[in-house]
Amino acid sequence: MTTYKMRCECFPDVLVFQQLFVRKSPDEKMEFHVDVDRPLGETVITFKTVMTRKDILKLLHRIPDAHVMWQTVQPVGKYTGERDFSI
Repeated sequence: MTTYKMRCECFPDVLVFQQLFVRKSPDEKMEFHVDVDRPLGETVITFKTVMTRKDILKLLHRIPDAHVMWQTVQPVGKYTGERDFSI
């Protein structure tokens, strides 16, 4: 199981991702943490899954306007919060 981290543009994106992740993830248990930094207006999701980053990106591309999530999702050890505009 790998722990991933990603930024969200707004809190409703978190809810849409959580709903889709619960329905589509092959994981039997879900570990999911949301951290909201109010002064910066930044929301970060940390979650564990057996899914690969490629599978997570496929899932994220099903969410309208989720570009910040798919541009920042990385395993925790590689996460910087910076957006990868090449994706």
